[in-house]
Amino acid sequence: APRRRVAMSGQGDPPRTHYDILGVDPTTSTTEDIKHAYRQKALTTHPDKNKGEDEEFVRVKRAWEVLSDPDERKTYDAQLASRRVEVVIDEHLDLNDLQSEEGYFTEDELDMNYTPPQLGKRLTCRYWHPCRCGGGFEVMADELHQDFDHVDLPCFNCSLHVRVTYGCE
Repeated sequence: APRRRVAMSGQGDPPRTHYDILGVDPTTSTTEDIKHAYRQKALTTHPDKNKGEDEEFVRVKRAWEVLSDPDERKTYDAQLASRRVEVVIDEHLDLNDLQSEEGYFTEDELDMNYTPPQLGKRLTCRYWHPCRCGGGFEVMADELHQDFDHVDLPCFNCSLHVRVTYGCE
């Protein structure tokens, strides 16, 4: 497949982010700012105030769910940042094209902070695909944010990138 330059945010206007939906600044907004914005938007977009229309209210609620949780927000911000960078996409893949393996905690990996029920607990799934340079592309399942439908992965050995599509219904 021919290589082409692709902007992470796609063509035309970039899609609205959770920050855009709530009307808050992604770099300076605190959890309290986000909470205040969510409450204001929830009041104005609630289906009871909009003749049963709930599409925007669902977006507002989802934005709050992601941005109010520090771990979710961190993952979302990382995915958002990666989409603002231009890279050369060498190949387009579907998640099903990647090889996968699941891991489990072993006794050696457990430290004093884990309780015995953790032994044998499933770790996140790792997806990977070989690169023509001999390196490869990899992503952990918990890095595939549900609010996006693709991720661009760099080879860990060279400068090539692949776009992996996932979560399409």
